[in-house]
Amino acid sequence: MLRTASARADADKKYGNAQHAWIRCVRSKGYRAPNPTALMRQALLPYTKRNTDKAVTRRHEIAMAVTAAECNVETGLSASHDQAKQHSIDRLVGLNLDAYTQYRNTAAAALARARRVVADQAAAP
Repeated sequence: MLRTASARADADKKYGNAQHAWIRCVRSKGYRAPNPTALMRQALLPYTKRNTDKAVTRRHEIAMAVTAAECNVETGLSASHDQAKQHSIDRLVGLNLDAYTQYRNTAAAALARARRVVADQAAAP
């Protein structure tokens, strides 16, 4: 259910608008990436090269992380995804409440039955 909710959140129009705004924000600060994960991958890539000045790479990584975070807050990227995901979860639970309730009741009954079987076997001579 969480995967479905996350996928629906990814397709949400408000999240899409926030993502485009995030891309523009990052670009205005000198970086190009389609999302925060891609930006962080770019920041970490130099660490895989042999002759990299680690201090310079670290400063660049921090600058990219700060940019990603500032643009995230400025555009509401994470907040819009979280809201869309929660809305999707609420909707999925509502649509599947009967099935979910039946699943929980069946699981509880199976657990109780299993405990009785184990207790009966433990008490048997």
